[in-house]
Amino acid sequence: MNILRMKTAGSQDFISKSNREVYLDLVKFFAMIMMVAGHSFFELANPNSYSLNLFPWNWWNFARGKTAPTFLFLSGAVHVFANFKNSTTGISNQLLKKRINMSLILLLIGYLLNSPINSIDDIYNINDEKLKIFFQVNILQIFGVGLFILALIYKFANNPNKVFIYSFILAIISTLLAAFFIHNDLEYFPLFIRNYFNYKSGSVFVIFPYISYLLFGTCFGVISYKTKQKNKINKSPNFIEKSVSNYNHLISSILLIIIGVVITKIMYYSGIIFDLRSSTGILIRNLGIIMLILFIIKNIKIQSKIIINLISILSKRAIYIYVIHLFIIYGIGNLRGLKHFYGHNFNPIPALGVSFLIIIFSILITLFIDYLILKNKIKHFLISSIILYWIYFILQ
Repeated sequence: MNILRMKTAGSQDFISKSNREVYLDLVKFFAMIMMVAGHSFFELANPNSYSLNLFPWNWWNFARGKTAPTFLFLSGAVHVFANFKNSTTGISNQLLKKRINMSLILLLIGYLLNSPINSIDDIYNINDEKLKIFFQVNILQIFGVGLFILALIYKFANNPNKVFIYSFILAIISTLLAAFFIHNDLEYFPLFIRNYFNYKSGSVFVIFPYISYLLFGTCFGVISYKTKQKNKINKSPNFIEKSVSNYNHLISSILLIIIGVVITKIMYYSGIIFDLRSSTGILIRNLGIIMLILFIIKNIKIQSKIIINLISILSKRAIYIYVIHLFIIYGIGNLRGLKHFYGHNFNPIPALGVSFLIIIFSILITLFIDYLILKNKIKHFLISSIILYWIYFILQ
């Protein structure tokens, strides 16, 4: 509570301060929690104790496939509000540097999670198999690459309209390239580059088409941002205008879902060989599902300033929640995570309970880190943590 009060002390509340849409932050945070819950449960639960072909696990498994696209889409959307909070003429060199640094940190953490070196002895025992695992790409690397691309877009696009145009063009290109790269061995590229473009060496996520979600989300964010700015300049929309806007949003969502399903069915019955992870039809359908979720959440009114600010903090730091939960489950280096001790060991109910605790701990640690950032103490905390880890590493 004290952290939340400090966020608002001596300033306006979250809505008026940042002009962000609360429902975007809420859906982004919810998508992250679903990702954390999915990882936690399916890494800890005994696969023989449930069946993905039966309810409710089949529904949850289907929903899991939408969490990463939803998070990427919403990340693109809220970045519009964050980057144009104080100016509509692009981002400063300082903010550009901040975005690039975050991209590099995410890339580093993504690789550290698959580190082939867990002790000093491992330095002399690195083999091809360990390197293959080390170079596998997950959502952290893809998000890092996406943030870097977005930073460049905002740097060269000096207004929201250009951000929309650049993002939309790149999103279309990314979508069209997906099928080519996923079926191409790309043997002329080294392994650490190939893994960003296809799944053949064990990568969990690839740039194409997942970067499309981030870029399409940016387009949606520009539309939402311009609508909000227009409503601020003019009078607030009346009931009829709001109804028309909601109607268009709902119809667009349903149409995208239908178009995506139809395209996928046509490709399937035409005998076209495709991977669902790169399918244009699946991408369009997922965009429709995301839009439908946004439509539902958009019509939920939240009045409490404390809840709004909590949503703001956790959405802004959502990637922290994700990283922290990965450390808890998988560990890092020679610090073992829960999977090492209890992987695929629990029945469904205990696994759900532990997953809930992982979510709570991840959120609490994230709020603590946010507090350190607010107090400008985060550098000292990180340096101390790194030093302690290396001392532990050397002593092993």
